[in-house]
Amino acid sequence: MCLGGFLFGLGEWINHKIYTQVVPGYGGIFHGQMYVRKNSLYGISFIVAGLILFSIATYKFINIPSSDNTKSENEATIESPINK
Repeated sequence: MCLGGFLFGLGEWINHKIYTQVVPGYGGIFHGQMYVRKNSLYGISFIVAGLILFSIATYKFINIPSSDNTKSENEATIESPINK
């Protein structure tokens, strides 16, 4: 889960470029920075890989049972001696 979250965050960080602008203003200089989203192949790849890893880890952590409730041949059935 942690690796998936890390890769997702890394992809988002790659996709948000810093845009810096210096503008002369009234009585001084204004220096502004903002983050502009600009998608790149590397950023999207990290996001997809992070989502896949996070989804697999969450699935294994929750351990969702399958809809097939039939017993396999290897499972032993325990019979109560009281019901005989």
